[in-house]
Amino acid sequence: SIEMEKILKAMPNNEGVEAVKILELNPSHAVFESLETAYQNDRSKFERYTKLMYQQALLVEGLPLEDPVAFANDVCLLMV
Repeated sequence: SIEMEKILKAMPNNEGVEAVKILELNPSHAVFESLETAYQNDRSKFERYTKLMYQQALLVEGLPLEDPVAFANDVCLLMV
């Protein structure tokens, strides 16, 4: 579990234990419609959106991002 991963990472000699992470989507949510449109019209935008959603889920769970600068840049791209 993610909680176990956090506990093990806090210990010395943690051996790099990592939980399997799965992003679940509600297909009836409005966000899914936006993802579907992006998938059909602009694959690079679709990839950015899905990556952002995954990274957002990591933050909500209290896990670190691999590349916080890339995350910030992707968020800024949403505003322009």
